[in-house]
Amino acid sequence: MVHILPATSFVIVPPTACRHVDVFFLADVEAALVMALPSYEFEVTIDHPQRQDDDFFVEPNGVVSDIATIEKLASALARFTDFGPSKMIH
Repeated sequence: MVHILPATSFVIVPPTACRHVDVFFLADVEAALVMALPSYEFEVTIDHPQRQDDDFFVEPNGVVSDIATIEKLASALARFTDFGPSKMIH
């Protein structure tokens, strides 16, 4: 039997469409995520094979079944793009 564990961390990959992605931008994204979801750990990076052109790529290390968590995550990321939170989670 396979047990699927709840997520405790996320890899967050900003889209290539985000302008001015530097270490300060990545730190700001991580700080916003930690503030919105303090019980999770975040790795914000541009070095990922799944980097998208227009959307953040979000990879949890387990299952995220709570819609409030997904909404908080999308809301925290939305302020860093010209995109709304409706297209943020993959």
